Amino acid sequence: MGNVEIIFDKFEPVSSPEKSYLIVGERFSTDVFLSTSSSQTDIAVRVNGSSVPLKDGKGHYEATANDVGEKSYKVDITVKNPTTNQVETYSKTFKYEVGRKSAAISADKMNVFYIGVPNPVSISVAGASSNQIKASTRGPISIREDSPGKYTVSATAPSQEAYVVVSAPGMTHEQKFRVKEIPLPVAKIGGVKGGKMGNGQFKAQEGMIPELENFDFEAKCTIQSFRMVRMSKNNDPQPASGEGNRFNGPVRNLMDLAKPGDLYSFMDVKAKCPGWTAAKEVNSIGIEIK
Repeated sequence: MGNVEIIFDKFEPVSSPEKSYLIVGERFSTDVFLSTSSSQTDIAVRVNGSSVPLKDGKGHYEATANDVGEKSYKVDITVKNPTTNQVETYSKTFKYEVGRKSAAISADKMNVFYIGVPNPVSISVAGASSNQIKASTRGPISIREDSPGKYTVSATAPSQEAYVVVSAPGMTHEQKFRVKEIPLPVAKIGGVKGGKMGNGQFKAQEGMIPELENFDFEAKCTIQSFRMVRMSKNNDPQPASGEGNRFNGPVRNLMDLAKPGDLYSFMDVKAKCPGWTAAKEVNSIGIEIK
C-alpha cells in the first residue's frame, strides 16, 4: 500500500552511563539497551557540528583529552524518513570527565623503611594496569616486584630522604620515605624486664631474649654478651660473664645456686639486630628471688 520497509540488520548492546568518571563512594548508574541500525539507511552524524565517518550505520568519534575537568559533546544524527521523505534530526548532549593519572605508593607497615628487613610496599596508578607500572628508587634503597602491585624495598643506610619513583604512560610520581635502623630491642628473662621471680622459675630459665616491642616487621635479634652478678646474704658479690642468648657455664652455675632473697643483676647487655653494623647496649635486668 505504498509503505516503505526499513530492514534493521545491525544489533548491538549499548550502555549510556550518567557519568563516565567516578570516585570512591559514588554510585554508577547507566541505561542499558539494545541498539538497532540499518546498513542501508542513509544517515549523517555530526559531533559538535563536524561530520564523523560512518561504518555499518554507525558513526565513530574520537577526541584527545588535553585538560582536566568535565567535558561534553553534542551529537546530531540526521536521517531521511523513507515513508514521509522528511529529513529529521535527533540531538543529544553527552558528558564525560577528564582526570589526571595519580600514583599511590603505600608502605604496608608504615612510612619508614628499615635496614635489614624486607619492607613490603603496595603501588597502584589510577588508569594504568599493573604491567604498565614501573618502579625505581633514589637513595640508599632498592625495590623488587613480587607480584602485580606488590613490591619489596630493601634499605642499606639511614637517611632522611629516600625516594620510590613510579612511572606509567603519561605520568611520573615520586614519594619520599625515611630510612632507619631497627630500634633497640628489650632484653627479657622469662618474659619480664625485671622484678620478683620464684626460685624454681628462675632456675628453669634457659636464656635471655631480646624482644622488639611494638615493631611490625619480622626481625630476629640476638644477645651478644652480658655480665651477671649474684648477691646473696653473707656472701660477697659473685660475678660471671655470658655470651649469646643461652645461660651456660659460670652463669648457669650461679643461677643454680639461687635462694629466696638473692638478687641477680644482668648488666652490660649487648644485642645485635639485622642491619646493625655492631652490637648495641640495651636495658639491664634485676631479679629478686622469692
